[in-house]
Amino acid sequence: YSNWYIPMLGLAWGKLVEGRLLGGWKINGVANQYDFYRENIEPRLKEAENRKVYVVISDAFRYEVAQELTQELNGKYRFAATLSSQLSVLPSYTALGMASLLPHKKLEYDQKGGVLVDGKPCASSEQRNEVLSSVEGMVLHADQLLAMKKEEGRDLVAGRKVIYIYHDEIDSRGGKAATEGDTFDAVRKTIDELSELVRFIVNSLNGNYVVVTAD
Repeated sequence: YSNWYIPMLGLAWGKLVEGRLLGGWKINGVANQYDFYRENIEPRLKEAENRKVYVVISDAFRYEVAQELTQELNGKYRFAATLSSQLSVLPSYTALGMASLLPHKKLEYDQKGGVLVDGKPCASSEQRNEVLSSVEGMVLHADQLLAMKKEEGRDLVAGRKVIYIYHDEIDSRGGKAATEGDTFDAVRKTIDELSELVRFIVNSLNGNYVVVTAD
């Protein structure tokens, strides 16, 4: 598997991408991940002057887990949650996926292989915060926000229109050999935490619109 199948599959896929797919990577009816901000966030911000949009990015958040979260939100709260898909970027890996979700006109690589968003690095929270500052945005971590009281949270996001919140439970446990057996527990905890996070955003932080996605 490791010494033959995976390398050969990678070579075959690489030839296919370079030959036909890279210039027209799309599926009819499915949005491309690199259009995420333009299609999901910008229209909501234009609806009214005081709009506030929250984007929750949960690492290793798979479609079937999102389906369960959608059902829970619609059954537990007075929310109208819907589920949709998007086509991953190529190559499909975390650093490029994270970058594609940010507001941008151009994605490219620097000489060391780092991803640049409109010429700016975006690997760290500080760097992503700098990118989001151009749209009156900011970066937060889910555990940081979940630990706050209502007034603390409101003070923190005051004056911001776009808030990106990063959540990492499934990947941090399921991606390590020592804790990979805890993956199902991590999925359940993720659904509970994201459900509570959405509730807190809508009820306590005056969030007009919340998008939960993976990288």
